Amino acid sequence: PGPLLASVISETPKNGFKTGPLITFGHGIAEIIMLFILLTGGQKLFNNPLSLRTLSLAGGIILLFLGINMLKSLPTLSVNPTSSPIQKGNLLLTGMLLSIVNPYWIIWWLTMGMGLILFSKQVGSGGIGIFFIGHILADLTWFSLISFLISKGKRFLSNK
Repeated sequence: PGPLLASVISETPKNGFKTGPLITFGHGIAEIIMLFILLTGGQKLFNNPLSLRTLSLAGGIILLFLGINMLKSLPTLSVNPTSSPIQKGNLLLTGMLLSIVNPYWIIWWLTMGMGLILFSKQVGSGGIGIFFIGHILADLTWFSLISFLISKGKRFLSNK
């Protein structure tokens, strides 16, 4: 659970099934950028304690702000929303931005992600591609399943 899942859950009633795949695609864009940064030596920037603290603090503040706004909207939430859906491009941007500002996403890439990259490199450059495709397909499967269940299941739910 994290900001991407919360976003898929909150936006699917307004936007339908496409929410999960579009947010995942935006997340994938952020992930491929991060993969490129790490493969080209950019992990040195993130290994600097001041850089990591600054990014974590800024990302934490943004996530806190988003969380507070979600809590404020609780009284008006509906499984059959009357508000207009978010545009397709904005769902992509949501996936990208929620990934980038999440300090845990950066920490994951510097720990688990980097370990998986190094392991994948042993197979060759194709190994990194296979790792990345598998990683994104797992995200796509999960977030698509969530948005499918919400979009199809909302007819069985009431606001109560």
